[in-house]
Amino acid sequence: MGLPSLAVLRRVPGQPMSDKLLPAPGKRKVALSKLATSKARDLAQALSALPYVCLLECRTGDDPKVDYLIVELEVELPQYPVKDIHKFEVCAIAFPSAPDSAPDILALREDFPQVSHLNLREQEFPKSLCVYEDAFAETGFKWSPVRFIEDVRTWLARTARGDLHQPGQPLEPLMETGAPELIVPSGLLKGVKPGEYLFLTHGMFAGNTNTIIILERVTSPASASMFAVYLVGNVQTHGLIRKKPSSLADLQDFLKIAGIDVVAACQEAMRQYLDLGGRTGERTIMTVLVDLPKARHEGGPEEWRDRLAFITHEVVDELSTLLGISAKHGKTVGRLIGAAGSVDPAKISVVPFRRLETLSAEMAAQFNGTPGSASPMLFVGVGALGSQVFVNLLRAGFGRWTLLDRDLQLPHNAARHALPGLIGEFKAMAMANLAKAILPGDQTEFIVGDLLDSRSDQNAIDAAIKKSEAVVDCSATVAVARKLARNNEGGRRVSIFLSPSGRDLVLLGESKDRKIRLDQLEMMYYRALLRDKSLVGHLYRTGAPLRYANACRDRSVILPQDLVAMHSGIASSAVKKFLAGEDPKISIWRSDDNLNVGHFEIPISSPMVSTNSGWRIVTDDFLFLQLREWRATRLPNETGGILFGSFDMEQKIIYVVDGLPSPSNSTEWPTVYIRGTAGLSKSRVEVDSITQGGLEYVGEWHSHPDGYSAAPSKDDKAALATLSKVMAEDARPAVMFIIAKKDSRILISSSTS
Repeated sequence: MGLPSLAVLRRVPGQPMSDKLLPAPGKRKVALSKLATSKARDLAQALSALPYVCLLECRTGDDPKVDYLIVELEVELPQYPVKDIHKFEVCAIAFPSAPDSAPDILALREDFPQVSHLNLREQEFPKSLCVYEDAFAETGFKWSPVRFIEDVRTWLARTARGDLHQPGQPLEPLMETGAPELIVPSGLLKGVKPGEYLFLTHGMFAGNTNTIIILERVTSPASASMFAVYLVGNVQTHGLIRKKPSSLADLQDFLKIAGIDVVAACQEAMRQYLDLGGRTGERTIMTVLVDLPKARHEGGPEEWRDRLAFITHEVVDELSTLLGISAKHGKTVGRLIGAAGSVDPAKISVVPFRRLETLSAEMAAQFNGTPGSASPMLFVGVGALGSQVFVNLLRAGFGRWTLLDRDLQLPHNAARHALPGLIGEFKAMAMANLAKAILPGDQTEFIVGDLLDSRSDQNAIDAAIKKSEAVVDCSATVAVARKLARNNEGGRRVSIFLSPSGRDLVLLGESKDRKIRLDQLEMMYYRALLRDKSLVGHLYRTGAPLRYANACRDRSVILPQDLVAMHSGIASSAVKKFLAGEDPKISIWRSDDNLNVGHFEIPISSPMVSTNSGWRIVTDDFLFLQLREWRATRLPNETGGILFGSFDMEQKIIYVVDGLPSPSNSTEWPTVYIRGTAGLSKSRVEVDSITQGGLEYVGEWHSHPDGYSAAPSKDDKAALATLSKVMAEDARPAVMFIIAKKDSRILISSSTS
């Protein structure tokens, strides 16, 4: 066809223009000064000074605001080109009037090769070069004539070399389908074989005329609003974009390369639909769902699939007639018996759609770039922190959850809660519904109840614990954590909570074998607060709670959402990493006024559990090592001090986690020890303040000198009896540790034992 009006201007004199060219776009030639768009004028003026490029013509389009520059580009070719790019290529550069629209580069050579990185157009020719990966609206501010021409020449040169598409770059689409989306439920086609037919219901998003959503798959065609055929093509090399199909005939031409006879598939789908009682008329549409496997190189393995959909406009009567299944006599449409009628796929319009799946847990994990988990898990407490941690884990595809919470969503909760309002609903139920909206294919279960309340459905709670491979506790309630620790069913527990100020985040996590449990970790955490000076003020309250209603318990802490959001991100990440391992963990993240976050890993000791006088004594080897160290510093004399821990009177457990060495006014002799009182009152107040009542005075310890066992002496028994009377005033048992060189003893005396 050529360009009869095109002036031949060559940078290499005497070389003929032998390529056959397509007609130049645009209505007519114009002078440079008559170009409507500034970018076209700037480029035309710049070309006179640029080597390796000639301006052949300036033209205007049917729309006078669209300009075309016809240019000849000299391409830097390798000795042996991989793709059929010529030394000189003639292109038309279209400049739309919209300032945020990218110039369109059209290759005018009639036999320009089918290569990767071409733009999709309504017509296959002329081919449009996809020079820029990013949207022009985002990068257009950097556009300049010189850079633009060099980008086009680079595209041609790299295409000729065969390295335009980099090895690690995602595969190019076989056909880019444009803006409309068909959203299908995750897993809709799981188990569906190529060639099978599906009956579906669908809907449109409110206010959106382009996006269609498949609601569900149904068994009866009579109740379907859409019938679909699922097809899978042969593996093709990626990036071979041709043109956008607008009819079933175009689609037939496009898919035959992939080994698909789409007309025959649609005919059979229509027969199945009508034979099974499908309804006719405008309420039901036909859809072709296509998977097109792609390989990076010709003959290579499948690396990715383009998932497409093509939806027809015609009603069922028209479709069946155009597909040769029915015939029309006047206004009546009847099925043909025997041979098929004439087929006219060119009259069946199709609209290409991108086929998207609703988010699944597996897809969420991929988008997060973190390992997902399909393990059943229980989440206890979906308040401010818990709701946000849960949503983070859900969005990462981590866990298959049951939520446990007793509370209603109240107006003040919305200040820090993940729920979008929903005032008056139970948090557990509302969060499960939110989870369904995020991951439609996954079922988050919920229990409205309280682990500590006997009126709750304890059978459901026990069953949820039993089946869970992990229990995440965000209740911020010591009693809940301890009850979870005592329960032997289910998997390991991890407890997460904020300090009263919201500046610090704490994670306590059990070992996978559950030999170290939450209640033991709680005690080690308190001990760290006593001993680590960098954690000063960790549990201090910064202000009085805010009253949100009139009842005595209608109070809520003042806590910035900024801190809750920040720490919820840290917490969800930490939970995933923790559950991937086997060891126990105590971690604290502390933020400062500038929101810098420091991380503290708290040492964990091996627990020691014994039974005495009907009480369980829970301690660890750290304490005994400390007591032996204090003993060694006072030899040959006896020494002693006081012990700190916690009582669980209901379960008859005594936790003993730390202590103090001998007061300065104590009496210490090789066979006699009388503990003094200097500084003890102040120390007890400090322990109570630092741990906010987590630790208290639980008893006494003293040592025996070398050469003596830890067996209690007559004086020890008398001291224990006296201590028992003192402790009985508060209904507490008396605890005494005796530390000798080779052994130790734990003595309990209680008027309640």
